[in-house]
Order: sequence, then C-alpha cells, then structure tokens
Amino acid sequence: SPAPQPGDLVLFPSYLMHAVPPNEGERRITLALNAIPVRLDSWGYAVQFSA
Repeated sequence: SPAPQPGDLVLFPSYLMHAVPPNEGERRITLALNAIPVRLDSWGYAVQFSA
C-alpha cells in the first residue's frame, strides 16, 4: 500500500478494495470522481487526461 505524504494525490481504479482509517488529525479533503484517460501506458505509469 502506498505511503502518501502531505500534498500527494493518490488515484486508483474503482475495482480495487480500499479503506482509510478514521481521520483524527487535521482536516482531510476526499474527492470521488470518474476519470477516463485518453492515453494510458499501464507498465510505464503514464496517464494523460484531456478536458
């Protein structure tokens, strides 16, 4: 599992089982969205989004 640092943005596929521990510190912002990349290189980790 990733060890995010302050300021990191972690993206993962919706089918991945996930959970987060309760937030007992500062304010945490959570976003949920559907993103459809226009380019995806699964082994090179390159993702490109277009507006």
